[in-house]
Amino acid sequence: MKFIQPSGNNTSYQIEYHREEDLVSSSLLSGMKLSLFQRIAVKVLKLNPTYVRCIGTVTLTVIENGKQQVYEQEGLWEQMFFGKNKSAIIQERTL
Repeated sequence: MKFIQPSGNNTSYQIEYHREEDLVSSSLLSGMKLSLFQRIAVKVLKLNPTYVRCIGTVTLTVIENGKQQVYEQEGLWEQMFFGKNKSAIIQERTL
């Protein structure tokens, strides 16, 4: 993921998350008691809401008056995906 935030005074900030490993990946539907209608709707709509806790490299780039400073560190972050999401979760789960 990459976020770019322009700021005043000719300054911008860019942060990049390089996902290297998933510590936790799970379906937000697991553990839910869904009715037959809800299970059918999930399959028809191909919904795959997921939660992922990742580790990887986080890079912050600060550009100020044409000069660039780069900071890099290992990071941990969480992501939640809703809706149709084929690649968010590694494990397949059947409803």
